[in-house]
Amino acid sequence: MFVGRSEELGLLEKLYAKNSLNVVLVSGEYKIGKTALLQEFLQKNLLLILLPAMRCQL
Repeated sequence: MFVGRSEELGLLEKLYAKNSLNVVLVSGEYKIGKTALLQEFLQKNLLLILLPAMRCQL
C-alpha cells in the first residue's frame, strides 16, 4: 500500500508534465519508501529510462 508520499508524488507528476528533460534523484534512508514512490509514479506514467543509482563512498 502506498501511503504518506502525496507531496513527493505530486512533485514527480509536476516535473513529468513539463515535457522537458529532467533528472531526479530520489534518495533517503533505508526503508522509507523510495521504491514504492517510484513504483506508484511509474504505474501512472510512461518513463522511458530508469537507471539504478550506483553507491559511491567518499
